[in-house]
Amino acid sequence: MPTFSFHLYGRFVGPETQADAGGNLFDFHLPANRDYAPDAPQPEGDITFGEYYGAARAFLEADECRFIQDAVEARTGARPEKIEEITIDLLKHGAFYHPACVTVSADRKNYPFVLNLAASDRGIEGIEKEVGLLHFLNERYALPYIPKVYGYGKDSCTGGQPVAMFIGDWFEGYQEFHLSGQGTGNRIMVWDEEKGGFPLAPDQAEEIYRQIAYILTSYYDPEAFREIFPWHHGAGDFIIRIDPKNPSKIDVRLVTVRGYGSPFMKGPAEDPGALLQGLLIFLTHLSIRNRLDRLDGVGEVGWIDERIVAPTVDGFLAAIALKETPKGFPDSLLSCFIDVLHTHGAKEIDELCTALAGAYPDAAPETQVIRKNLKAHAKRLYKSIRHRVSAE
Repeated sequence: MPTFSFHLYGRFVGPETQADAGGNLFDFHLPANRDYAPDAPQPEGDITFGEYYGAARAFLEADECRFIQDAVEARTGARPEKIEEITIDLLKHGAFYHPACVTVSADRKNYPFVLNLAASDRGIEGIEKEVGLLHFLNERYALPYIPKVYGYGKDSCTGGQPVAMFIGDWFEGYQEFHLSGQGTGNRIMVWDEEKGGFPLAPDQAEEIYRQIAYILTSYYDPEAFREIFPWHHGAGDFIIRIDPKNPSKIDVRLVTVRGYGSPFMKGPAEDPGALLQGLLIFLTHLSIRNRLDRLDGVGEVGWIDERIVAPTVDGFLAAIALKETPKGFPDSLLSCFIDVLHTHGAKEIDELCTALAGAYPDAAPETQVIRKNLKAHAKRLYKSIRHRVSAE
């Protein structure tokens, strides 16, 4: 069997490692959210650090490391001859998941994967659902934007707490990015642990949000109105990799799929008109949600600059152009949708934005931010649509 080593935020830890507050780190409970700070009081999670590492190790060792064997084989096309070491680096703490980077040293090469572990009842329920959705979406769409799952399991920690976990793709070289309120004006900042945080150029930010719209639209099912939802920029759901040799070349990935359904319309679409209306609703809501983030990833809800609205429309239309046209349409799906956009004026777009914003609960942290900026957003969205339609 391989040897195991345990890390926390990139630092080696062991049973003798002392927590900042004193005492054995392995006896401390994991933080219950991503606002972790070693010197501040934290709500406790359901398991200790030691139980986390123990459960993760037992999962990865099971059946002669079958899940690791499967993961490496999927990555390389061949079963590894020997797995020398497995490093578990616990990186973050969410309300439901505690993700780690699992680095597998096999045949003198290193392969990183993600391990998501849930210990709460809601977390376990969510992780079971997500594993099924990742399998379904990867099989149906065969796109590279979400993780593949190589193994899933449930167990109990040494303290008796049930846990569930899965191992999947680790998107190597990708970082989180967030709206930042620091300095003069809001900027989109990349979280880079090696270089430190750095701001994106305006054209880089526009390309990122264009790709986000493209990815979400690519997984949208127009006949059943199903989409990946909910998703949150504030939770770091999307990550990016910038080519160091060509900063304008950026890749975007989506690290989690919490749900896949129809938040506003019941499917299936009864006729082409309903399907096209569903597309308009999807685009409008996408344009609103794409502008929401949390300042610096953990602060108050922020509203991203209007410059990303036009790229959002472009990314959406680019993905629609590649979708198969359903039966009953006289022309391509994109052409028919462009015809619909021609019939919608500023008033109709404003009314649709208002209706979608009204679906948000009054107590939701993003609701007031949306409503405060909605009129200006509707105008910008309409202008972006008209500019794009006039080019067709």
